Amino acid sequence: MDFDFLRPIISGLIGGFVVFLLARAGRKAAPRSRDARVLSYGPGFQIVVAALVAGAALMTYAAAYARPSQAVLAAGVAGLFVALTAFLAYQAFFVFFAYDDRYIYYRSPLAGSHTIPWSDVEVGFSRPMQSFYLRTPQVGRIWCSNMLRGYEELGEFLSQKIEQAYGMTQVDTSSALWSEAVAKARASTPLLRQLMAAKVGPVAVKYPLTSVNGETEHVWGELLDMDETSFRATLETLLVAGPPKTDGPYRLPLSELEDWLVTMPDGAIRGGYTTRAEIVLARRAGRLVPRHVAAMADRFVDA
Repeated sequence: MDFDFLRPIISGLIGGFVVFLLARAGRKAAPRSRDARVLSYGPGFQIVVAALVAGAALMTYAAAYARPSQAVLAAGVAGLFVALTAFLAYQAFFVFFAYDDRYIYYRSPLAGSHTIPWSDVEVGFSRPMQSFYLRTPQVGRIWCSNMLRGYEELGEFLSQKIEQAYGMTQVDTSSALWSEAVAKARASTPLLRQLMAAKVGPVAVKYPLTSVNGETEHVWGELLDMDETSFRATLETLLVAGPPKTDGPYRLPLSELEDWLVTMPDGAIRGGYTTRAEIVLARRAGRLVPRHVAAMADRFVDA
């Protein structure tokens, strides 16, 4: 009996099992260096990357001897595989990434060595990479793969850090200052439509979103489109209380719009009514206002 049809199934199962084993590393606690937690790839991941490096060399060699009719396709496939392998090898063997309650400690051949305060950090999520990243002025993006030892621990730490330092996704909606800011944002939607039509740059909007834990947070996303009764937006904010119930983009009624923000070519910021309110509320409560948010305060132009 010919069992050739089973080969792709078995290969897929083996590949899935390998990925499962590698992803389990993210559940392990991060090694400690004094008071800092060190995020690192385990030996299993490094072995897989070493095998990919060997495979990339073989694929490049094979592409060099491809038939003329297949040369472009072979070069393209080999090029993508080599680029991916180079990225993984760089992350696995040449990047040092650690953190404590006050700083991120980062070192790599390209970015150099940096001690980065948490007030300089923004958290984002890349759908193509299916990975969270930390964006900083010193380094740019620091990728946080779920195959890093200490990944889940980092996620819990970030949730606490955002709740403690930012305090800007779970807000007191009964505050008079918040209600006034939301009212101004909704009343200024004609200006928002004008700026959208002028295409001066990306438009960010704030809206309420419910997590899988049933908690409502107030998040930012990029405005994709807007009609007379609704708008559609991505999700760019890391939720404190857990992931959202459904994947975005999200279409919501205009009555759910809480704020909008556009950075003009001259650096001025239009909208941002609730951001100003949250800066005031955070300072009243003695919470840290992230540096990149505080730097926006003097750039708002809409009263």
